[in-house]
Amino acid sequence: ALLAVVFGFTGMALLWVLRASLTTQRQELAVHTTEAIAAGTAERLAHAASEVERDRALESVLGRAGIVSIGLFDYGGQAISVRNLEGRELDLGGSSPSRPRGFHQIRVRANGQGEELLFLQPLRGGRRTLALVVDLGISRAELSRMARPVLIYLFTSGLLLLGFGYFAMTRFLVNPLDSLTKATESVAAGRLDVTVPVRGGREIAAAARTFNSMTATLRDNKERIEKHVKDLEQATRRLEATQDQLVRSAKLASVGSLAAGVAHEVGNPVSAIIGLSEVLIEGGLEADESDEYNRRILKEAERVN
Repeated sequence: ALLAVVFGFTGMALLWVLRASLTTQRQELAVHTTEAIAAGTAERLAHAASEVERDRALESVLGRAGIVSIGLFDYGGQAISVRNLEGRELDLGGSSPSRPRGFHQIRVRANGQGEELLFLQPLRGGRRTLALVVDLGISRAELSRMARPVLIYLFTSGLLLLGFGYFAMTRFLVNPLDSLTKATESVAAGRLDVTVPVRGGREIAAAARTFNSMTATLRDNKERIEKHVKDLEQATRRLEATQDQLVRSAKLASVGSLAAGVAHEVGNPVSAIIGLSEVLIEGGLEADESDEYNRRILKEAERVN
C-alpha cells in the first residue's frame, strides 16, 4: 500500500513536470512557427488582389501549427476579416493592434481549456495588423500518449520493487524468524539439540548465533546436571548399603550385649550354687550352716530361674 501511494504521487509529479515541460516547448515552438506562418501570410495578403484571395489566404492558415483563429484588424481594433475554427472566437483581449510588437502575450482562456498564444504581426503597406491565436493546450490524446509510457514504467518499477522487496524480506527476515520461532518452540518442549542456520540480516544472524550459543549452554548444563544426579544416586545407594550394614551391626551388638548380660546374670548364681554345693558335699558343717547354704543355693537358683 505504501509503495502504491508513493508511486502514485511520483507518477502525478512526473506527469505534471512532463506536462509543464511540454507546454513550455510548445510555447517556444509556437512562437517560432507562428512567426514564420505570419510572415508568409502577410506576404500573401500583401499581394492579394481581392477580398476572396485575402480570405483564402486566411483560411489556408487555420489548423496549421495549432492556429485556431486568424484575423485582419486595422489599427483601431476593428476587424476587417476573421476566420475561426469551429467553437473558437478571436478575441484580442485588450491588446492594441496599433502598436504591435510581434509576440504580445500568453494568456489563459476564461473557459479553462488551457493556454493560447496571441500573435500580432503588422503588415507592410497599410495600417493593418494580422492577428493569430494558437492553442497551446494539451489534448487528452496527447496527455494519454505522454502518460502511457510513464505509467507503464512506474507500474513495472513498482512490481519489480515489490517483488524484490518480498523476496528480500522473505529470505532475510521472514524465513530466519520463522526458523528461530520453531526452534524456540522445540526448546520450550524440551529438545535442546536444535540449532538454527545463521542467515538473514545482521541482527537476525546475531540472534541466531545467540540462540545456538544458548542451546549449547543449556545442553552442557543439562549434561552436568544429569551427571550430578547419577553421582547422587550412586552416593545414595552407597549410603543405603552402609546404613543396612550399620543396622545389622547394631543388631549384632544388641544381641552381644544381651548375651553378655544373660551370661553375667546366669554365670554368677551358677558359680555360687556350684561353690556352695561343693562345700555341702564335703560335709563337716553344722546343721545351721547347712541350712544357710541350702537357703542360699535355693535363692541363687530362683535368681537364675
